Amino acid sequence: PTSGGVGQTGIGSNLLNSDVSGFWVDDLGTIEFPIIGRIRAEGLTSLQLKDTLTGLVAPYLRDPLVSVKFMTFKFTVLGEVRAPGTYVLSNQRTTLLDALGAAGDLPRTAKRYDIQLYRDYNGKRMIAKIDLSKKDILLDPELFQLKNNDVILVQPRDIRLFSEEARNYISIVTLLLTSTALIMSFSRR
Repeated sequence: PTSGGVGQTGIGSNLLNSDVSGFWVDDLGTIEFPIIGRIRAEGLTSLQLKDTLTGLVAPYLRDPLVSVKFMTFKFTVLGEVRAPGTYVLSNQRTTLLDALGAAGDLPRTAKRYDIQLYRDYNGKRMIAKIDLSKKDILLDPELFQLKNNDVILVQPRDIRLFSEEARNYISIVTLLLTSTALIMSFSRR
């Protein structure tokens, strides 16, 4: 969980008699629970938080059943996509393909072989280069499965840059040719 994020944590003594409640992660990255008090959640995965909570409630409950999930999942897609921006989904199992789909997919001008994933991992910024033209991305769940607050940067192909420059030159050449044709047309009269 991240500071200011929304999380849901359920704690119960067994599956049939569970009391599922939602708890907010405050701006300090902590969650306030009845009886067990304030728990640091920022930077922990949902599995790590689940294990921590299970250990803390075990003295109070027989066979504690703890579930942790994000109520919101945020990621940002930038660069050569149809709709760049920050997206918030309620699905905590968001994949790289889900994120690119939410951003309107990749246009032909995107480098499918040069996508960068920026992720904070144990307080450090990790940058991974992803090549969607190869199948092995599907075999690497650490990269394929997004984490909360991931940033995806899609690079443009060089042809896009060339086509934009060419468009500018074509506009200038068209203006010059049209002007020349008009001048020649009026000078013949």
